[in-house]
Amino acid sequence: MSASSRPSPDHLDLTSTTITGNVQEAKTRLSELLAQVESGEEVVIARRGTPVATLVAKQPWRRPMGFVEGSVPDSFFDPLPREELDRWNGIATKHRTGKLDTAHAVVAAYPDHVARLGAQDLAVSARHALLGGGMAWEHQDPFDRLIGAQAITESLPLVTADPVFAGLGGVRVLW
Repeated sequence: MSASSRPSPDHLDLTSTTITGNVQEAKTRLSELLAQVESGEEVVIARRGTPVATLVAKQPWRRPMGFVEGSVPDSFFDPLPREELDRWNGIATKHRTGKLDTAHAVVAAYPDHVARLGAQDLAVSARHALLGGGMAWEHQDPFDRLIGAQAITESLPLVTADPVFAGLGGVRVLW
């Protein structure tokens, strides 16, 4: 039976490109109908001779695998802009979320503290982020993973009292 003709209420025609049939027949032959749909045909299901539904193949969504074709420009590994770094600022994040209530003075005067120590900000680079995300380390805190990756990449000691870093190979912990 073709799509333009009225379906028989008691017969499902599987010979045309558009297959039309009734609900009971569709229930009985669902597996066969799905196979027809998978082969590119359209199935129209009718109730008492009136079309009520159409079965069509669902196009699968495929996640692209791998990396972008071509090469990555050198600028990909440049330090991230200050605005991006602010998003990674763990002290501010912990303060904001209430996990570190006493951090207000540190957050408010952060640039002054860095200058007084004679220290420098260590910019987060794509290399840090890629290593942090890819390290075989059981600890899952993304900020800790990033700090560990920076210490490894830059060959710097990590000054912390947090015992979790003892389990990260390649990092020299001071404290």
